[in-house]
Amino acid sequence: MEKQNVPQLRFPEFKKEWEDKLLESIATRGSGHTPSKSHPEYYNGGIKWVSLADSKRLDQGYIYETEIEISKEGLENSSAVLHPAETVILSRDAGVGKSAVTFSEMAVSQHFIAWQGIEGKLSNWFLYSILQIHKREFERIAVGNTIKTIGLPYFKKMKVTIPLLPEQQKIASFLSAVDKKIEQLTRKKELLEEYKKGVMQKLFPKPGEQHPELRFKDENGEDFPDWEVKRLYKIASFFSGGTPSTGNKEYYGGDIPFIKSGEIENSKTEQFINENALSNSSAKMVNEGDILMALYGANSGEIAISKINGAINQAILCIRTKQITNYIFYYLWVIKERVVSTYLQGGQGNLSASIVKKIQIPIPCVKEQELLVKFISELDNRNSTIEASIQKTQDFKKGLLQQMFV
Repeated sequence: MEKQNVPQLRFPEFKKEWEDKLLESIATRGSGHTPSKSHPEYYNGGIKWVSLADSKRLDQGYIYETEIEISKEGLENSSAVLHPAETVILSRDAGVGKSAVTFSEMAVSQHFIAWQGIEGKLSNWFLYSILQIHKREFERIAVGNTIKTIGLPYFKKMKVTIPLLPEQQKIASFLSAVDKKIEQLTRKKELLEEYKKGVMQKLFPKPGEQHPELRFKDENGEDFPDWEVKRLYKIASFFSGGTPSTGNKEYYGGDIPFIKSGEIENSKTEQFINENALSNSSAKMVNEGDILMALYGANSGEIAISKINGAINQAILCIRTKQITNYIFYYLWVIKERVVSTYLQGGQGNLSASIVKKIQIPIPCVKEQELLVKFISELDNRNSTIEASIQKTQDFKKGLLQQMFV
């Protein structure tokens, strides 16, 4: 029997086969441009302008805001175009394949393609879903050494398989409801993170102060004893690692996770080494639960509690404390920005073990440490629950995209 051009999962009222169409025949394609940066008056004029700086805002349905705005003068003195709300945009360069739908009128840079479905033929939100499905294909065909890109000829010949407009609209509406759920969960997570950051600033003393703004009470409603201040080296031990010779391939491919500075928060690593590599290098083992700090690299100053047993390289400092580990971790997290701004001016420079060892740590009694850690851990657990819900909803949508489209 000849295979029909229909999706695996379909609303029952629709029966007609889907048709292959040239995208150019059912949508109007637009482009963008970058106003001259030598003219400051072309910028900060209130016109939202989507650029590569907005990569993090893509793939989330609507794009509401942009990192950069241009002016009316910038628009008039460049090839930039003001696209209407509900325009579907796609990055064909860095961040290739990422897409979004504009919430309001916006211009775009030359790195983006903009589409408006022709009335009666193509729903913009249906097109957005199609682009999401094709994302891996876009990433695969992009070419270039420094910045990968997809040339316009590809999109001029691009074909899509679509049903009639009423079915497009019903599918798009259904998927938009799922996107809305993801958006609500993401916002809930952001608000919780903002609350956690704010309350943690009040749970630890500010520099030069003896007590924090907020304190816990004992079981009798009384204050706990005064806090002490100690240098970190008085309550912890420290060590960094090393990198086994990359010229010796026999050192790699073992079963020991090799943790790099950008992986301190991860539960998996890209590389693995073996016992021989560990014995013949400065790499050292850390345990799950150790505090890890990135000393240099793109994430200098970042701190995490190791989720795995593994070996660390020279860009990571392991901190093992005699106090409650999570208490020390939370305090170091709170002062992270201050440490980075003090020792990594302008994003340059490195931290060192000697700097970290001299950090002053305010220490309450063990019982107050436990209460503080319990409170913050409960916020973390709520955050993890929201993250799990986001992932579950994203997986649900991914399954729908696979089954509801041809």
